[in-house]
Amino acid sequence: MIKRVVNFYNNLISKNKFINFNKKNLNNEFRKIKKKSIILIEFNAFNHTHCYMSLIANFLIKKNSAKLVAFDNYKLTAHKFEDSFIKKLKRAIGIFFKLNFFKIYNSFGVSEFIYPKNDPEYFLTANKLQRKILKGLINKSDVLKIKIDKISFGDLIYDGFLKFFSLETIDINSYKFKKYLLEFIIIYLFWKKYLDKNKVESVIGVHDHYAYGIIHRIAINKKIEVFTTMSGKIFRLDKNNLYNESDYKYYKKDFSNLSRQQKQKSRKLAHKIIKKRFKGKIGENIKELTTTKSAFEKRYNNKLNVLNKNKKIKILIATHQLGDTCNYWGRNFFPDFYEWLKFLSKLAKESNYEWYIKDHPYYSDLKYARSLDRTSKLTRKLVKENKNLIHLPSNISHHQIINEKIDFVLTIYGTIAFEYAYFNIPVILATKNCPFYDSNINVTPSNIKEYKKILINLENIKFKIKKNDVLDYFFMRYIYNDYDIFFKKHGDFIKTKKNNWDDYDTAKFYDYWVNNVNSNELKEMQKSFDNFYQSKKHSLNLSHNQKLLNKKI
Repeated sequence: MIKRVVNFYNNLISKNKFINFNKKNLNNEFRKIKKKSIILIEFNAFNHTHCYMSLIANFLIKKNSAKLVAFDNYKLTAHKFEDSFIKKLKRAIGIFFKLNFFKIYNSFGVSEFIYPKNDPEYFLTANKLQRKILKGLINKSDVLKIKIDKISFGDLIYDGFLKFFSLETIDINSYKFKKYLLEFIIIYLFWKKYLDKNKVESVIGVHDHYAYGIIHRIAINKKIEVFTTMSGKIFRLDKNNLYNESDYKYYKKDFSNLSRQQKQKSRKLAHKIIKKRFKGKIGENIKELTTTKSAFEKRYNNKLNVLNKNKKIKILIATHQLGDTCNYWGRNFFPDFYEWLKFLSKLAKESNYEWYIKDHPYYSDLKYARSLDRTSKLTRKLVKENKNLIHLPSNISHHQIINEKIDFVLTIYGTIAFEYAYFNIPVILATKNCPFYDSNINVTPSNIKEYKKILINLENIKFKIKKNDVLDYFFMRYIYNDYDIFFKKHGDFIKTKKNNWDDYDTAKFYDYWVNNVNSNELKEMQKSFDNFYQSKKHSLNLSHNQKLLNKKI
């Protein structure tokens, strides 16, 4: 009890510091004037994004002489569609008395809060649309093809449904799915009407997936600017870039624009960081903030054998977390991770290869450990049903697997694609939509038919990997498009007082921000965002901060 009181008091102090920082440093003159133009900003509990969104919003309200309106984007993501009376009451009290996050948002210029709601008009129209869509669904993959008013929403519906109900796959005939689809359409109709009736100049959000992305897709279709910020990065979404991290499409072009000397320095820097990764380092040391345990932590042990000693071709299936977004960069060969694993399990029964399957190391100290539990449960179920699948414990080091001469690795889009490529081991992808596809470091089928053909003829694969291609990819992904470009100390946060990934979304980050951002840093961030804004590029990268670019390479 005492600990809870102390934490509440400390959080209150941190929030007030952040509020005072905003009042002191952000320009709030525009909320004094009645305006028709609107900047919409997502209302959420992701503390670290408030710091970034506040600066983006400040830039946009000044540019457009617009008022700042916060919108709820939690329905069918973290919250149910229907709000209880108690929840509505708490919200009304919070807005009126400017409590908690309502006060935070007010501190950087928000003048109004809006919430998607249902009414008879939406329900009747949604019901008709739902019935029409359901008639066109023959199998679960058809969900990914769903469009409403010619706008693609299938990936948001598919991944959103699995996330919301913590499921491994979809049953298109289930009541749950039909109800989710109906409520998804109602949210769509609400935002379509709002954007039709109001002069919205820009939308500022965080996630581009699940039901979070509904308003973004409508805005993009109406040619309204959409900006998102997540994990220290800033993105511009448009019809060619529907997803936050679509920057991979420009890796080759951006790398080619570097001088010969810069390319050489970039490869040296990439190699330096990659070597730390393979030494078992974690966090900021390897440009990976979400992990607290390395799959490369343990060294090779020549007294241990995890792979059988025989002449069979050996394949490692590296599973994905069921809580992740399967269609993260767009549609894959399989609609979800479960269907991918089911396909491979069937193939394992029919082949003469030796199939191994391994999950991510277990991060018990992070919230998303729950999705690791679900993944592990599915993996063990598949192994139990298929004697041709050999389960490797999640804590087995990749150094062990590599040194025991695994022949091939299978993933849809996991980081293992570049990690094993570094050791010249072929990794076969199960998608065309991921950062590795055009990097020349992996085996890249163009469709599921070709994917299967490759897998049943592995003995014919002759694939050579150039080390520089791996280094170029790593540099562009983790350094050129880094999370430390806009706010240079974003990654250092996890070095402070033993913070981890989850702590980014606590009041601790408010303290960190206030203590590490002064007027000079603010000016530099504003300049970087202005350069990014004027460039019309998808992501804020090193090209928008020449001072930092020259410092790094």
